[in-house]
Amino acid sequence: MKKISLVFLLISLVCISFAQTPLTALEQPSKAKLPEQAINNPNRNVPPGILVYSQPFVCPPVNGFAIAEGIYEVADDFSLTSSSTIDFIRLWSWMNDDPANTSWIVRIYSNQSCLPSALIGTWYIAALDMNYEYVCNAYGYPIYDLSANLTPAFIADPNVYYWISISPISGSNDYWNSYGNAGDYLNCQAVFKSPLYDIPNFVPIGPFVGYPFDFTFELYSTGTVPSEIPVSNWAIGLGIFLILSAAVLRFRRII
Repeated sequence: MKKISLVFLLISLVCISFAQTPLTALEQPSKAKLPEQAINNPNRNVPPGILVYSQPFVCPPVNGFAIAEGIYEVADDFSLTSSSTIDFIRLWSWMNDDPANTSWIVRIYSNQSCLPSALIGTWYIAALDMNYEYVCNAYGYPIYDLSANLTPAFIADPNVYYWISISPISGSNDYWNSYGNAGDYLNCQAVFKSPLYDIPNFVPIGPFVGYPFDFTFELYSTGTVPSEIPVSNWAIGLGIFLILSAAVLRFRRII
């Protein structure tokens, strides 16, 4: 049974892989083929705030990898040079499902030995809260620019590696677009796991598709990027107490 599952997994992974046949042209569908909301989405806007991390998208992408909650969880790592409040995310994905009806789940993990480790936080993004815009088409798949608020915000420490996974909560596989050209990746190569197909822990993607790569995504800070470590409430209270104590002692000496 495990052999059958592994074979099915490999078929699922390589069906969208273009390592041997990189895309050279786009099929530009007419507007009649596109969902009306993808053309004129009232929630669509330019990502707000400060761009703090980017692995940009190029159309057509060289590759993609299956993502679906409960089937494949895929993750990529990032690190920032200064402390930032991340409250807006962006990615690009091939969509088997209608993005107007697709909800998402986002997870951020700590890093250990170039693999996701402890789960730091989980965010659910309802379909109505996900902005989407059609950008191009390849091999019959529409590719969408997807973005959403991350609430509550995630505060990233400087020079610390984190992992982010973004999965659609849907009935069929979508595909997260790869970053750069075949073999390109930043920091650690992207990873995936699939308990359904006997891969319960995160492993690098490279051995399954023939080369390592990363994914296209961007992180934004719509608030003020903190330049210093924030002072906690208890520290402020302690400081006020010490100041008042010193003032009382000084006053007693005077009288």
